[in-house]
Amino acid sequence: MQTLDSLAALIHDNRQLLGITRQGYDLWIDSGTIEPGSNRETERGLHFCDYRYRLALSIDAMHGHRGGLLLAMLHNWETSLSREVRADLDEPQIITSTATKNRGGRILQVEYTLDVRDGIYLTRDSNGPVQAIGDRWTFGEHTLNIAEAISLTSEVRT
Repeated sequence: MQTLDSLAALIHDNRQLLGITRQGYDLWIDSGTIEPGSNRETERGLHFCDYRYRLALSIDAMHGHRGGLLLAMLHNWETSLSREVRADLDEPQIITSTATKNRGGRILQVEYTLDVRDGIYLTRDSNGPVQAIGDRWTFGEHTLNIAEAISLTSEVRT
């Protein structure tokens, strides 16, 4: 799922900045549903269906003074998501609790959940495993032929 992968990359790439270890966080799909797609062919392929799911992130131990940075990063990431991914879905939920206090400050536990929708796109393939709308389809690169030039000819009839 594209959105899950995108959030995983954000957290992984910023672990040191956030002060968390690879073992200190987990990211998963909590639950999901499949919704019909538009069955329109676009540059991405045939919009066959959408996978609507709840994305969950749990951070076990993060220094409290880095909480604001995490919130800013999550907000920036959320606003970068396409309208398709977030349209008509609930706002994200963030729950923080203090796990411990030490000389360096508070250690937080953070739980973040967000509803998202990822489109499932297919491409024509005569040997593909999915049969829909009179053709066979599979995942893969999609080629959409679009005319770059057009010429019109006509006759004038009287």
